[in-house]
Amino acid sequence: MSNLKEISTQQLQNLKPFLDEVTERNECAEFIAHDPISFTYAFYRKEDRILAGFFAALMAWGRRDVILRKTEGLLKRMNYLLFE
Repeated sequence: MSNLKEISTQQLQNLKPFLDEVTERNECAEFIAHDPISFTYAFYRKEDRILAGFFAALMAWGRRDVILRKTEGLLKRMNYLLFE
């Protein structure tokens, strides 16, 4: 894999349509509802959002359904009742 500094402007421009497609597909309510980032939307306080995002990131490996289940379990132990 080449170093980012070695990538030409033309190569980056060629990559842009792919990245735009991924962004459009993933930055929508339907995607967020089934993504670990959804846990952060349940909180009002910035500190709580950061903590929920941190816990989700700690468990972010493998399949999204597993990440969601594990993060939900952890937050429920902390009296997080949104999912009940």
